[in-house]
Amino acid sequence: PLVELAQPGHHHVPLAAAIALPWTLFVAGRVLVRRGRWFVSLPLSILGFGLFATCLEWALRAESAPLVSLRLDYPERIQSIFWNVEEHTDLLDNHRHQETLFFREVEFAREKPPGVTRIVCLGSSSTWASGLPEDPAHGYPYELGEILAAGGARVEVINGGIQGAGLFMLSTYLRDVLLELDPDLVILYYGKNTEMQFNHTMLPVMERLVEEHPWIDSSMEMAAAMELRWPGRIMVWAYLRAMDLRSFVLLREAAIAVADRLRDEEDLRRAEELTPWRSLSVPWMPGLTDLAPTTRRVVEMCRARQVKVLLVPEIVDPELWPDEIPYRAIFADLADPPAVTLLRVDERMLEPPRSEVFLDDVHLTDEGCRILAAALTPTVLSLLPALLPEAGDTVAPGDAEAGADGGPVPPAPD
Repeated sequence: PLVELAQPGHHHVPLAAAIALPWTLFVAGRVLVRRGRWFVSLPLSILGFGLFATCLEWALRAESAPLVSLRLDYPERIQSIFWNVEEHTDLLDNHRHQETLFFREVEFAREKPPGVTRIVCLGSSSTWASGLPEDPAHGYPYELGEILAAGGARVEVINGGIQGAGLFMLSTYLRDVLLELDPDLVILYYGKNTEMQFNHTMLPVMERLVEEHPWIDSSMEMAAAMELRWPGRIMVWAYLRAMDLRSFVLLREAAIAVADRLRDEEDLRRAEELTPWRSLSVPWMPGLTDLAPTTRRVVEMCRARQVKVLLVPEIVDPELWPDEIPYRAIFADLADPPAVTLLRVDERMLEPPRSEVFLDDVHLTDEGCRILAAALTPTVLSLLPALLPEAGDTVAPGDAEAGADGGPVPPAPD
């Protein structure tokens, strides 16, 4: 951000004004004091401070400094990297009293309609369909629903993706929200995102915070309360109002940087252990080295509800992501058909040219979503026999795209 501020742009005008105007008023004030008009210097001082703060705020909001804006836009940072406690958890009891819920702008009744099969697609940004238009007609869950519906199935496919989420956050989302919708199958398409330790330690802190302060009703209030170490409601409100000013956020960042310089390594280590969300400027805590327990948590929650699980390791562009994804081996170890089924779709997904399948190293194009949905369909039909057409166990000729190779659907397991 400091390098960016040095580049040419519209923000230079308010920055120059922020420097020049106060100094001009300072010189004018000194002249007036020397001439005995000291009573005028106080209004000039107030005016100088106000002009400085206004020009600085103007400069920090300039569109020509996007990195600065990203760093100092406190609400945007909270919304992008903190838990969405309103939508993705039931900490605030938001979902228990709602008759319908929305997933990627599609409305679903809380109670599953009679005769309908529900499938939940759990995953991160590749499930959500990041990089594609925001309307509902995008993403592999949508494509899977279209293929199954074309074969005559009465099915609802729910897009349970969260952009940028780790698996622990997704497992909490599954427990608090998605499993309450009584799904028949959960498809976990996941693999690339790193699982962060601080998410595991943050959830019990948030649960305790809501219990002690029931007035908290948003992610912003939750994050502010955790930063301020359990304050009162008025303090949180004042803090959030102040964080709307980027100049105040800048002062806060500078104060944190100075405080961190004055602390030794032992103090920083203890602070991170005691308060996992000590500050947005603290480097992320290390990721988990043992990723299997969180995956096992997802499987066990589904087993307890007698919900089948389909584990699909996330597909990445091998040219841009050469490292092995650990979830491939974890998924294989947890596979226990038919309750927990493993499906590898690497060959089908990597057969076409990369530009047709990937937007980047992991996010899929519309064509990539269609290919993934078609590759999933035969296994989904075998796990959910109720979706099979009554006339037989094969897909109708017009729906041949539903099969992995356009052929017959595998028989349902015993």
